[in-house]
Amino acid sequence: MPAEAGYKLKVLKNGSVIAGLREVTVSVSAESIDISDGEDLGERRTLPGLHASRTIDYKVSGVSKYALIRNQALQGNLHLDDITLEFQDGATIEGDVFISNFESTGNYKGAVEFTATFQVEGDFVHTTALP
Repeated sequence: MPAEAGYKLKVLKNGSVIAGLREVTVSVSAESIDISDGEDLGERRTLPGLHASRTIDYKVSGVSKYALIRNQALQGNLHLDDITLEFQDGATIEGDVFISNFESTGNYKGAVEFTATFQVEGDFVHTTALP
């Protein structure tokens, strides 16, 4: 896979950019369904192909150009619907998110920057980039 340019990362709501990003960290976690018992002699056995839960969180940072995320966080409305995280290659994660963390910083001669952590809620759609 070729290297990708970080400046192409975007967060969109209903198809409109709400955050131009500098960094994105995506975390995917899943928990298996453990069916181990005493007959397994201490080895874990799981139901193949199934999971008890799966979570996707993404932490983003960038320059504050759009106030939507900040306003939602400050107003206590931490749910955003119809959010798309678009990767450099065009792949996407689309769904509703919960803003679990928001920070905004600025200095005297610099741009206001932000970080936010989104937890994907409910069903989501992952679209793989076309070659």
